[in-house]
Formats: sequence, C-alpha cells, structure tokens
Amino acid sequence: MALLQRPDACLTIAFEHLVSLLLAEQSQLFIVQIGAFDGQTGDQIHDYIKKYGWRGVLVEPQPRYFERLVSTYAGVEGLHLHNVAVADKRESRTLYAVREDLTGLPSWAPQTASFDRYQLEHHGFDDDVIEHYDVQCVPLCELLADINCVDILQVDVEGFDAEIIRMFDFDVFRPRIVRFESAHLSRSDHNLAIKRLVGYGYQVAVTGMDTIGWHP
Repeated sequence: MALLQRPDACLTIAFEHLVSLLLAEQSQLFIVQIGAFDGQTGDQIHDYIKKYGWRGVLVEPQPRYFERLVSTYAGVEGLHLHNVAVADKRESRTLYAVREDLTGLPSWAPQTASFDRYQLEHHGFDDDVIEHYDVQCVPLCELLADINCVDILQVDVEGFDAEIIRMFDFDVFRPRIVRFESAHLSRSDHNLAIKRLVGYGYQVAVTGMDTIGWHP
C-alpha cells in the first residue's frame, strides 16, 4: 500500500478535531474525567472548561493534587470534584505514588500514581522513590447516579484505563468522545477496551499514548 511506504502521509484524527465537531453543535458539554490530577498539568480539557464553562464530574484520588484541582477550578460552576478512586465496589485500596519531597525527578513523575506498583517501576522508580497510602474507592455508577448525559469521557489512570472502560455503562450513557491512555496497557487489555467501544458503535483511533473513540 502507498501509505505503508509513506506513513508520514497518513491522516490521523486528534482529540481537538473531534471537540471542534461537538462545539459546532453546542458549546455546553458535560465531561467525566477520571484521573484529573491538578486540572492543569498536561490537561487538554482545562482550557475548554474555562472558556466554554463545561460542566462535569472530575475524579482525582491523590489528596495533594486534588487540593490543587479544587484551586484550579475555584469559582467554576457545574463541576463535581471527587477525591476518590474508581473501582467495582466501595473499598479502601493501596495507591502507589512518587514521593513529593524528592528533587531531581521528571516533571511528569507525580502523574504516574497507580494501583499497580509495576507501573511506577516500569518508569524506572525504585523503593526509595515510591510511597504508598490507602485511598477510598467508589463505583463509577455511584459517581454518575445523578447525571443525565455524558458528552466526553476522559480517562488517564496509569494502567487501570481498560478497567474504567469496562465499568462505564455505555447502555446508559453514550459519550460522543471517549479518550483513554493506552500506552501502559497490555495488548490484551487494550484490545478488550477497543472491542467494547466498537461493540457500542464507536470509531476508534490509536494516537500516540492514547486511544480515542468517536460516536458519530
């Protein structure tokens, strides 16, 4: 094929392109963001929330960064911020994260927190760098119990992304855009997540670190 010989000529769809399509229909959108961190660092949704007043549910389990998330969106109406993690049931689980009192670490290090210690080790962090603490988990269905519509589902939870896609009730909600970080997933987990989206009528593109689903 010609494109195999010229991969630089391949056209790929970006998250921003799909958002533009939605904004052409309506500016007020409802988002669900699992793994919101501080609401700014590497966050492709932040500017849209600020500019268009998007409403939504934002979830971040790390207390220190949840405080910054609250500060980021202080005064923004229509946002429901939750300092919890998402799991199948209400329970306490161990979250592994990079210690905050260390210097000389990459700027992205705090964003590698995960239920899976291997995810941090895979990034090259050892016992001297990793800390752990318990976080409260809540089922996704409970967080969305009073929600009527979801336009965008954004997931970035360091290797747990496929589980969030599995838990999300696509029979109740059908977000026009689903984006999740897939770079840290096993091939089988990534494949299952894609199959779930395709089964619900999504068109899917894998772009860099992420996988994007679009429901026409």
